[in-house]
Amino acid sequence: MDGFTLLEILLVLIIVAMATAMIVPAFHAASRPSAHDEARRLAMALRMAEDEVSLNGRPMLWYASRHAYGFEQADGKREWVRLSGPPFGRRRLPAGLAVLWGQPADALARIADGLARTSREPVLARLLLMPVQGVVSPAEIAIGEAGGDGVHIRLRPGHGGIRVLGDGG
Repeated sequence: MDGFTLLEILLVLIIVAMATAMIVPAFHAASRPSAHDEARRLAMALRMAEDEVSLNGRPMLWYASRHAYGFEQADGKREWVRLSGPPFGRRRLPAGLAVLWGQPADALARIADGLARTSREPVLARLLLMPVQGVVSPAEIAIGEAGGDGVHIRLRPGHGGIRVLGDGG
């Protein structure tokens, strides 16, 4: 007799269903950005901002609210302009992730009062990048899920002073 029995077909279907049940959750977990991925993305954007500031000689300001961050740059008239294009445009964090804190909470309170105020969320942290020294004052930022410790980014003045902690670099 040629062909498969009903039992053989059901057995193959059960094996395929079990394999799918094991693969699909791993695929979805891998496609959702993690706090570590977002911390590395922010560290890369801050490094690019340092390079941009060094190349064009104009200061930049990084600002963060709870669920987004972005950059502003000083124009020739000594006013701050929000940047809109990649990689410095406002970035909304993926669902479930947030900027947990920034230390110091506002490194520029006396210099930049009122900047980055067009966002609906209050600004949690600001960081000034200057042409010669890059990051002006030491700072630390944490990105993660609410209620957690998050992944920390340490910023120190000078070239190469931006590190994702626990990243080995």
